[in-house]
Amino acid sequence: MDKPQEYKDSAVIIGCDASQYWLLPWWLYHFRRTNPTCPVEFFGQDIPEVVYELLHRNQVQVRLIPTSDNTASWKSWWYMKPSALRRAEARRVLWVDLDCQVLASVAPLFSVGETETEPYLGLRRDLPAEKYWSRNLCEGERNYNSGVIATLRDHPILEIWQDAIQLGQGWFHGDQDILSRLLFLDPSTLVIELPKELHTLRWEVHEDKKDLATAKLLHWTGPGGKEGIKNQLNALRAAGQIR
Repeated sequence: MDKPQEYKDSAVIIGCDASQYWLLPWWLYHFRRTNPTCPVEFFGQDIPEVVYELLHRNQVQVRLIPTSDNTASWKSWWYMKPSALRRAEARRVLWVDLDCQVLASVAPLFSVGETETEPYLGLRRDLPAEKYWSRNLCEGERNYNSGVIATLRDHPILEIWQDAIQLGQGWFHGDQDILSRLLFLDPSTLVIELPKELHTLRWEVHEDKKDLATAKLLHWTGPGGKEGIKNQLNALRAAGQIR
């Protein structure tokens, strides 16, 4: 697929293992309704034929993460995010978790750092410290959600993040906790905070229904969010809109 000019050297990056293949039809259905020509790169390992076919039908480029990027202690696919971003074909990359319901064009997310002269990370803050369940933030540390990341493939922080995951994942709940700590330890890294409408978190919609009306990307976090996705998926299949 030829890339439209607005997506020159840009791509959305997604990925998962077998435990999340069920999310792909739901994610692709919503994404392609609002982003029919946006390039997408999928990263995985040991991808079954049925998944290849689904991705091909939706014009998604399939990329394999080599087993050399693995470590025996990796608990979940989410730890492969920095590896996938670094291996992308496009230079301007946008990671989007598969539990994110894309409701509008993602073009504004690609343009987040286009005027910057230094590497950047476009991120949204997660739950405030007093609500964050692990309560392991340092004083003054900001807790960022890594479900949506706008950046450059060659940003130095990605290699540092990948190395830190291998060294420190046992001390942290997930990949975003490690990234948040790295950004706290090196405040010189340019972080552009994404506006709420470009990455709306599920808990925000529960607190203020107005956020649902303005959301351009809605992140169905946590077990409750996955139940909501399953209900949507069942309804779409019953209506014949998803195979």
